[in-house]
Amino acid sequence: FGLTTEAFWGDGSPEAANTGGFTAMPTWFLSDKLQLVTTFQFAGSSGDQGIPLPKRYELLVPDGKNRNGDTYLAGYAGLNYYFYGDKLKVMSGVKYSSMTGGDEDFSGWTWLAGFRTYF
Repeated sequence: FGLTTEAFWGDGSPEAANTGGFTAMPTWFLSDKLQLVTTFQFAGSSGDQGIPLPKRYELLVPDGKNRNGDTYLAGYAGLNYYFYGDKLKVMSGVKYSSMTGGDEDFSGWTWLAGFRTYF
């Protein structure tokens, strides 16, 4: 079992909104080579549009608009298979994210898959 956590706070004074949040990523090795990874993310803002929708995947929504809100929640669950430790592995999982506030709410699902090498 492993747990990685992160917390942040940003003081936006005097013009911008305050922003804060946290991420928790528990992991479990189901066998020597197979790992279950989960992630929970939360971010909140004192302003109605203080949090931008993450640009890496969520901005690939059909209308492609930049969106801002005041609350962001996301959860991820996936598997990593280690062929050669951290030097060679495949990863796959599904993520649900939701953002409220601003001009328009957002919620969506993303499937992720990757191949990672490290030398």
